[in-house]
Amino acid sequence: MGLVSGLRTSIVASVLLTLLTSFISVPSAKANGFVEIACTGGTYRVDTSSFDAYSGTTCAGTLVIDASALTISATAFTHGSLLTGLLRSVTIPNSVTSIGASAFFDAPLTSLTLGNSITTIGGSAFASTLVTSLTIPNLVTSIGSYAFYSAPLTSLTIPASVTTVGEQAFQSVSLTCLTNLSAVSTASLVTAGITNAASLQTCEAVEAARLAAIAAAAARAAATIEATRLAAIAAANSAADAAKKQKELTEILSMIPSIAGLAINIGDLANTVLTKQKCVKGNKIKYVKKGAKCPAGYVKKK
Repeated sequence: MGLVSGLRTSIVASVLLTLLTSFISVPSAKANGFVEIACTGGTYRVDTSSFDAYSGTTCAGTLVIDASALTISATAFTHGSLLTGLLRSVTIPNSVTSIGASAFFDAPLTSLTLGNSITTIGGSAFASTLVTSLTIPNLVTSIGSYAFYSAPLTSLTIPASVTTVGEQAFQSVSLTCLTNLSAVSTASLVTAGITNAASLQTCEAVEAARLAAIAAAAARAAATIEATRLAAIAAANSAADAAKKQKELTEILSMIPSIAGLAINIGDLANTVLTKQKCVKGNKIKYVKKGAKCPAGYVKKK
């Protein structure tokens, strides 16, 4: 009965702690071991000793670990703990040097920022998370077995500092690129689960190709826009030239009746001068055939 009573007391205390930390800030009793959590109700600090499978809090979203923390213990944030099914983003500060086994196992992380001082990543530390891209810090020397097992990683950079990668550390991942700056052999990477390690392009090459494709697409789009602009200008110039020529043709056509009339008048004048004789009587003029006599009272005029 004493055991049951003690267990009941422990559960009640845990529930009360959850309720209290939903509304107030728990003061920092010690530097190491406290974390800062962003919840639906605000941000507060909690001792890592309170992270257990029975806390039942509704915290969600972003976890920023206290900058004074030195280690993250094994199973600290595993499935069934305080942030079960709700934790999306974790930032681990530069003060942390090691991450324990299964520390974030099965947490639904989509964003992970690792501090630059980490040297050891424990086995299954981030297994079954939802992280897609990862650059391992430059001081990490050891990556434990199953560390990122079944995480949907598509890009991975392993620094030169890494000397050991455990079995199946990256099993069931779907990498599209891999930058391995370490001395870890391709065979060891295959053992670690990266079965296509020998054929993967570096992430830098993939990114360069991606940027080149974007630049090429932008250049094609710009060329299309410029070609369209020049075509519009050419079409406008062509229309203007056609309108100008049409106007000139209209003006020419409008002059034809006048020219025709002038030609008739000139023809009549020539016919008169060449075939008839001019006879004048005062202000009166008459024409007679060449060689004929002028009427009475009229005299010939040249």
